[in-house]
Amino acid sequence: MSLCNSHNVYEVRRREVIIMFNKLILPLLIVFPYITNAADLRSETKSYSVTLGASRIIFDDKKNASSLLVENKQEYPVLIESRIMDESSEKKSSEYFVTPPLFRLDPGQKNSISVIKTSNEFPLDTESLNWICVKSVPPTKGSAWADSNTKNESTLNIDILVNNCIKIITRPSALDNIKDGSYGSKLRWSVSNSTLSVENPTPYYINFSSINLDKRNITPPVFLKPKSSYAFNKKIDIKGGDKIRWKLIDDYGAPTSDFESIVHTAIREN
Repeated sequence: MSLCNSHNVYEVRRREVIIMFNKLILPLLIVFPYITNAADLRSETKSYSVTLGASRIIFDDKKNASSLLVENKQEYPVLIESRIMDESSEKKSSEYFVTPPLFRLDPGQKNSISVIKTSNEFPLDTESLNWICVKSVPPTKGSAWADSNTKNESTLNIDILVNNCIKIITRPSALDNIKDGSYGSKLRWSVSNSTLSVENPTPYYINFSSINLDKRNITPPVFLKPKSSYAFNKKIDIKGGDKIRWKLIDDYGAPTSDFESIVHTAIREN
């Protein structure tokens, strides 16, 4: 075998070994990050998130459009992608639209996006809920704005895309435009077989800030629909007559003052 052929065979085998190494070792590096030290690799986690200028948007009968401030506090540019979702936050909604739906936001910069109402098909006696979700898309290797140091062969990068979603609450004109969350005082609490339940008789969405039972914090639901009830999944040590305290989040995104009530024993139906 000539020296040239021997060299070619060596190169082919060397490449095969490298390919096998990548297939076998790199998945392990993702599952077991501590191996990166043994392999002399670095693991970097980057979270591509942006800051929103509000925690909720309230549309009353006098408002058909609203603006939302978006700020990029990262040291690199991102693409901002926004969409309107339904109450479940799982399906797109056409009741509002956002503009611009996609744009570049440079490091340290701010920009506003507009949320515009496009439908009048909302309930007239209760609030309605949508979500606006804002996602920042990171630069990738080869992108026009990508940092040349973003990727290198000795770094294992783990990128996390953060989808920031806030509520859009539509409040019909038939309802009092209550901004301080004072309707929270009307909630009714009951217990049955160590299961705590809360009833919302109001036409407003309930957004809890905290729930406290005998100095124990209880994890609240994401929200409580108008004229609905909610049963907490976790069994707790509670009985009728116990006191419960809670706070809501008002229209401005701030916690309300404390509300307090007695937990009643649920009446069982025959």
